[in-house]
Amino acid sequence: MRKELYLWLCLFLSGFILSPTLWFGFTMDQALCHYAVWVWREYHLPPYLGVWDLSFPGIFLLHRLVLEIFGESILGFRLFDFLVQLSLVVMLYYLAGRLFRSSWAGFFSGIAAFFTGIISILKNKERSVLVFLSTLLGSLVLLWIFAEIAFPH
Repeated sequence: MRKELYLWLCLFLSGFILSPTLWFGFTMDQALCHYAVWVWREYHLPPYLGVWDLSFPGIFLLHRLVLEIFGESILGFRLFDFLVQLSLVVMLYYLAGRLFRSSWAGFFSGIAAFFTGIISILKNKERSVLVFLSTLLGSLVLLWIFAEIAFPH
């Protein structure tokens, strides 16, 4: 029961942190793939006809699936992306739990998010709000662990 509580807490926090992505627009590649799939659906012209793109065919099938399930809107595509990212959180949680045999495995992912965010901010000059939030969350977890080691109760 307690293990599922950690999972739901992890899902809730991840959903809260990822929720601003629902209002992002298309990137250039996503817009091109989405347009190619829309042309495929509306005019029955398969991808790569009239559109120059180097993407693998699988990405067009994925966009077609999203277009059929969620419709033509950007919000539908972002909702699909949001659900995929939440499913990755669940997979990461269970994978870390199996590797470390502990329900604290989610906290180790927080530490990994901290170091990934720091590297991204310093090396790649990242300025995304979500990177700063995950770095802040990871630093708080890391600070909490160091405080537990330094001042056990």
